[in-house]
Amino acid sequence: MTTLTGSGRFGGFPHLIGRGPSDLRLNLRGGHGLGKFYGRCGYLEIGRAPRTIRVAPGDERDEVTMWLDLR
Repeated sequence: MTTLTGSGRFGGFPHLIGRGPSDLRLNLRGGHGLGKFYGRCGYLEIGRAPRTIRVAPGDERDEVTMWLDLR
């Protein structure tokens, strides 16, 4: 976890003034339709790790990485 300190919105980080994130990434658990939901919001699936998340014995789900370009 990263903790930012400073005063004001960009206090202590003047190099961030006028700059924002250029993209967003998120990871989600497959099997719930979330990939389709985020796809409709403009996200692209850029990675998938099959059967990475174990929900219960015998119930493994894919971990999906989604990406959104903000430029």
